[in-house]
Amino acid sequence: FMKMLRAYQSHPEEALAVYRARDILKGRQVTVKRGSETFAGTSLGVDSDFSLLVSREDRIERLTSGEVIHVSMEEDDARGTV
Repeated sequence: FMKMLRAYQSHPEEALAVYRARDILKGRQVTVKRGSETFAGTSLGVDSDFSLLVSREDRIERLTSGEVIHVSMEEDDARGTV
């Protein structure tokens, strides 16, 4: 983690690319708990500020806080793109 943090500080675009390449949530069905709200959607990956993007119903949620409480690890999940 510290190595990635130092890399982010000196080369944020490269650190983001590495993070995105290792993102196991992208394209997966997730359940998110944010405050008292719980909802399901599809993880689209992270934006340039490392916020998690989750597609749900007719909108995209940009999550800067919250908790992913369930991840579908089915092999046939469609892998999304940002």
